[in-house]
Amino acid sequence: AQAAAMAEYAYKVLGLRKVAVWIDTACDFCVAVSTYFEDAWKHLGGEVVYEDFFETLWTDFSPLVARLKAYQDAGRIDCVYISAIPGNVGLIVKQVREGGVILPILGEDGYDTPLLPEVAGVYAEGVVFVSHVSLDSPDPKVQEFVAAYTEKFGRRPENAFAALGYDAMMLLAEAIKVANSANPKDIEKGLSKITTFYGVTGTISYPPGSKVPDKSVSVLIVIGGKFRTLANIVPEYLPPPELAK
Repeated sequence: AQAAAMAEYAYKVLGLRKVAVWIDTACDFCVAVSTYFEDAWKHLGGEVVYEDFFETLWTDFSPLVARLKAYQDAGRIDCVYISAIPGNVGLIVKQVREGGVILPILGEDGYDTPLLPEVAGVYAEGVVFVSHVSLDSPDPKVQEFVAAYTEKFGRRPENAFAALGYDAMMLLAEAIKVANSANPKDIEKGLSKITTFYGVTGTISYPPGSKVPDKSVSVLIVIGGKFRTLANIVPEYLPPPELAK
Protein backbone atom coordinates (compact mmCIF):
# COMPACT_ATOMS: atom_id res chain seq x y z
CA ALA A 1 0.00 0.00 0.00
CA GLN A 2 2.86 2.39 0.81
CA ALA A 3 4.56 1.79 -2.52
CA ALA A 4 1.32 2.10 -4.48
CA ALA A 5 0.33 5.30 -2.67
CA MET A 6 3.72 6.90 -3.32
CA ALA A 7 3.58 5.95 -6.99
CA GLU A 8 0.02 7.25 -7.33
CA TYR A 9 0.74 10.58 -5.65
CA ALA A 10 3.98 11.17 -7.55
CA TYR A 11 2.41 10.31 -10.89
CA LYS A 12 -1.03 11.89 -10.56
CA VAL A 13 -0.39 14.87 -8.29
CA LEU A 14 3.28 15.76 -8.80
CA GLY A 15 3.15 14.92 -12.50
CA LEU A 16 6.36 12.87 -12.45
CA ARG A 17 6.96 10.27 -15.16
CA LYS A 18 10.57 9.03 -15.29
CA VAL A 19 12.08 7.55 -12.15
CA ALA A 20 15.38 6.09 -11.02
CA VAL A 21 15.06 3.49 -8.25
CA TRP A 22 17.71 2.87 -5.59
CA ILE A 23 17.39 -0.49 -3.85
CA ASP A 24 19.01 -1.60 -0.59
CA THR A 25 19.70 -5.23 -1.50
CA ALA A 26 20.68 -6.12 2.08
CA CYS A 27 17.18 -5.35 3.40
CA ASP A 28 14.25 -7.56 2.41
CA PHE A 29 11.77 -4.77 3.14
CA CYS A 30 13.59 -2.38 0.80
CA VAL A 31 13.72 -4.97 -1.98
CA ALA A 32 10.00 -5.69 -1.58
CA VAL A 33 8.81 -2.08 -1.38
CA SER A 34 10.90 -1.18 -4.44
CA THR A 35 9.38 -4.09 -6.36
CA TYR A 36 5.88 -2.95 -5.45
CA PHE A 37 6.66 0.68 -6.28
CA GLU A 38 7.99 -0.21 -9.72
CA ASP A 39 4.95 -2.36 -10.46
CA ALA A 40 2.54 0.40 -9.43
CA TRP A 41 4.57 3.03 -11.31
CA LYS A 42 4.47 1.03 -14.55
CA HIS A 43 0.78 0.26 -14.03
CA LEU A 44 0.12 4.02 -13.98
CA GLY A 45 2.14 4.54 -17.16
CA GLY A 46 5.41 5.74 -15.64
CA GLU A 47 8.87 4.67 -16.77
CA VAL A 48 11.54 3.11 -14.55
CA VAL A 49 14.60 4.45 -16.36
CA TYR A 50 17.19 2.54 -14.36
CA GLU A 51 17.88 0.82 -11.03
CA ASP A 52 20.89 1.24 -8.77
CA PHE A 53 21.89 -0.86 -5.76
CA PHE A 54 23.51 -0.41 -2.36
CA GLU A 55 23.67 -2.13 1.02
CA THR A 56 22.45 -1.04 4.43
CA LEU A 57 25.84 -0.54 6.09
CA TRP A 58 27.38 1.57 3.32
CA THR A 59 28.46 5.09 4.25
CA ASP A 60 29.70 6.30 0.84
CA PHE A 61 27.06 6.61 -1.89
CA SER A 62 29.12 8.80 -4.23
CA PRO A 63 29.15 6.38 -7.22
CA LEU A 64 25.34 6.14 -7.12
CA VAL A 65 25.04 9.92 -6.69
CA ALA A 66 27.32 10.56 -9.66
CA ARG A 67 25.21 8.29 -11.89
CA LEU A 68 22.03 9.91 -10.66
CA LYS A 69 23.33 13.40 -11.40
CA ALA A 70 24.40 12.34 -14.88
CA TYR A 71 20.91 11.07 -15.66
CA GLN A 72 19.44 14.25 -14.16
CA ASP A 73 21.68 16.55 -16.18
CA ALA A 74 20.84 14.64 -19.36
CA GLY A 75 17.12 15.14 -18.67
CA ARG A 76 16.49 11.42 -18.63
CA ILE A 77 14.79 11.27 -15.21
CA ASP A 78 12.57 13.58 -13.19
CA CYS A 79 12.67 11.91 -9.74
CA VAL A 80 14.37 9.22 -7.67
CA TYR A 81 12.74 6.62 -5.43
CA ILE A 82 15.13 5.45 -2.70
CA SER A 83 14.21 2.50 -0.51
CA ALA A 84 15.95 3.18 2.78
CA ILE A 85 15.63 2.55 6.50
CA PRO A 86 15.91 4.89 9.50
CA GLY A 87 19.60 4.14 10.07
CA ASN A 88 20.81 5.31 6.67
CA VAL A 89 18.14 7.52 5.11
CA GLY A 90 19.50 10.79 6.51
CA LEU A 91 23.01 10.10 5.24
CA ILE A 92 21.75 9.07 1.81
CA VAL A 93 19.61 12.19 1.38
CA LYS A 94 22.48 14.40 2.55
CA GLN A 95 24.93 12.90 0.06
CA VAL A 96 22.42 13.02 -2.80
CA ARG A 97 21.83 16.74 -2.29
CA GLU A 98 25.50 17.53 -1.67
CA GLY A 99 26.23 15.78 -4.97
CA GLY A 100 24.15 18.32 -6.87
CA VAL A 101 20.97 16.30 -7.36
CA ILE A 102 17.92 18.56 -7.12
CA LEU A 103 15.30 16.05 -8.29
CA PRO A 104 12.37 15.13 -6.03
CA ILE A 105 13.35 12.36 -3.60
CA LEU A 106 10.57 9.84 -2.90
CA GLY A 107 10.47 7.18 -0.20
CA GLU A 108 8.53 5.10 2.31
CA ASP A 109 8.19 4.71 6.07
CA GLY A 110 11.92 4.14 6.54
CA TYR A 111 12.01 7.95 6.26
CA ASP A 112 9.61 8.29 9.18
CA THR A 113 12.33 9.02 11.73
CA PRO A 114 13.75 12.12 13.44
CA LEU A 115 17.11 10.98 12.05
CA LEU A 116 16.11 12.22 8.59
CA PRO A 117 16.15 15.96 9.46
CA GLU A 118 18.76 15.49 12.19
CA VAL A 119 21.35 13.89 9.88
CA ALA A 120 20.42 15.50 6.55
CA GLY A 121 19.68 18.94 7.99
CA VAL A 122 18.50 21.42 5.37
CA TYR A 123 18.98 18.78 2.69
CA ALA A 124 15.94 16.94 4.02
CA GLU A 125 13.68 19.85 3.05
CA GLY A 126 11.15 18.89 0.40
CA VAL A 127 11.68 15.13 0.64
CA VAL A 128 8.35 13.36 0.06
CA PHE A 129 7.58 9.99 1.59
CA VAL A 130 4.70 7.85 2.73
CA SER A 131 3.98 6.41 6.13
CA HIS A 132 0.97 5.06 7.93
CA VAL A 133 0.08 8.27 9.73
CA SER A 134 1.29 11.80 10.36
CA LEU A 135 1.51 12.31 14.10
CA ASP A 136 1.10 16.05 13.48
CA SER A 137 -2.31 15.46 11.90
CA PRO A 138 -5.14 17.51 13.49
CA ASP A 139 -7.31 14.37 13.42
CA PRO A 140 -8.69 14.03 16.99
CA LYS A 141 -8.01 10.26 16.95
CA VAL A 142 -4.34 10.89 16.20
CA GLN A 143 -3.95 13.63 18.80
CA GLU A 144 -5.69 11.53 21.48
CA PHE A 145 -3.21 8.73 20.78
CA VAL A 146 -0.20 11.08 20.87
CA ALA A 147 -1.37 12.58 24.17
CA ALA A 148 -1.98 9.16 25.75
CA TYR A 149 1.38 7.83 24.56
CA THR A 150 3.20 10.92 25.84
CA GLU A 151 1.51 10.64 29.23
CA LYS A 152 2.44 6.97 29.57
CA PHE A 153 6.02 7.06 28.28
CA GLY A 154 7.07 10.65 28.97
CA ARG A 155 7.78 11.46 25.30
CA ARG A 156 5.98 11.66 21.98
CA PRO A 157 6.05 8.64 19.69
CA GLU A 158 8.89 9.02 17.19
CA ASN A 159 7.02 7.61 14.19
CA ALA A 160 4.00 5.62 13.06
CA PHE A 161 5.07 2.23 14.34
CA ALA A 162 3.63 2.58 17.85
CA ALA A 163 0.33 3.67 16.30
CA LEU A 164 0.39 0.63 14.01
CA GLY A 165 0.84 -1.65 17.02
CA TYR A 166 -2.03 0.07 18.79
CA ASP A 167 -4.31 -0.26 15.77
CA ALA A 168 -3.40 -3.93 15.35
CA MET A 169 -4.50 -4.70 18.91
CA MET A 170 -7.66 -2.63 18.66
CA LEU A 171 -8.50 -4.30 15.34
CA LEU A 172 -8.03 -7.69 16.99
CA ALA A 173 -10.33 -6.63 19.82
CA GLU A 174 -12.95 -5.47 17.33
CA ALA A 175 -12.76 -8.81 15.47
CA ILE A 176 -13.28 -10.70 18.75
CA LYS A 177 -16.25 -8.46 19.50
CA VAL A 178 -17.78 -8.98 16.05
CA ALA A 179 -17.25 -12.75 16.21
CA ASN A 180 -18.25 -12.93 19.89
CA SER A 181 -15.36 -15.37 20.29
CA ALA A 182 -11.60 -15.38 20.91
CA ASN A 183 -11.12 -18.62 18.99
CA PRO A 184 -8.49 -17.94 16.29
CA LYS A 185 -10.69 -19.27 13.48
CA ASP A 186 -13.57 -17.10 14.68
CA ILE A 187 -11.29 -14.07 14.89
CA GLU A 188 -10.38 -14.55 11.24
CA LYS A 189 -14.08 -14.59 10.39
CA GLY A 190 -14.60 -11.51 12.53
CA LEU A 191 -11.86 -9.63 10.67
CA SER A 192 -13.50 -10.49 7.34
CA LYS A 193 -16.67 -8.75 8.52
CA ILE A 194 -14.94 -5.47 9.36
CA THR A 195 -15.84 -2.96 6.67
CA THR A 196 -14.89 0.32 8.35
CA PHE A 197 -12.52 0.45 11.30
CA TYR A 198 -11.50 3.98 12.25
CA GLY A 199 -7.98 3.64 13.61
CA VAL A 200 -5.18 6.03 14.49
CA THR A 201 -3.40 5.16 11.25
CA GLY A 202 -6.48 5.51 9.09
CA THR A 203 -9.64 3.71 8.07
CA ILE A 204 -9.21 -0.05 7.65
CA SER A 205 -11.51 -2.47 5.87
CA TYR A 206 -11.27 -5.96 4.41
CA PRO A 207 -12.58 -6.44 0.87
CA PRO A 208 -14.69 -9.58 0.35
CA GLY A 209 -12.50 -12.65 -0.03
CA SER A 210 -9.26 -10.81 0.76
CA LYS A 211 -6.99 -10.89 3.79
CA VAL A 212 -5.17 -7.76 2.63
CA PRO A 213 -6.90 -4.73 4.16
CA ASP A 214 -7.77 -1.58 2.28
CA LYS A 215 -6.01 1.09 4.29
CA SER A 216 -5.25 4.75 3.87
CA VAL A 217 -1.62 5.89 3.71
CA SER A 218 -0.29 9.34 4.59
CA VAL A 219 1.87 11.25 2.11
CA LEU A 220 4.29 13.49 4.02
CA ILE A 221 6.79 16.20 3.16
CA VAL A 222 9.65 17.63 5.20
CA ILE A 223 9.16 21.35 5.83
CA GLY A 224 11.18 23.24 8.42
CA GLY A 225 12.56 19.98 9.75
CA LYS A 226 9.05 18.72 10.50
CA PHE A 227 6.85 16.19 8.74
CA ARG A 228 3.71 17.72 7.24
CA THR A 229 0.79 15.89 5.66
CA LEU A 230 0.16 16.38 1.95
CA ALA A 231 -2.58 13.81 1.49
CA ASN A 232 -4.15 10.61 2.77
CA ILE A 233 -4.60 8.00 0.07
CA VAL A 234 -6.20 4.58 -0.27
CA PRO A 235 -4.40 3.41 -3.43
CA GLU A 236 -6.65 2.59 -6.35
CA TYR A 237 -4.28 -0.19 -7.40
CA LEU A 238 -2.36 -2.63 -5.20
CA PRO A 239 0.50 -4.71 -6.65
CA PRO A 240 0.05 -8.49 -6.32
CA PRO A 241 1.63 -9.53 -2.98
CA GLU A 242 3.40 -12.50 -4.55
CA LEU A 243 5.58 -10.16 -6.65
CA ALA A 244 8.00 -9.76 -3.74
CA LYS A 245 8.06 -13.36 -2.58
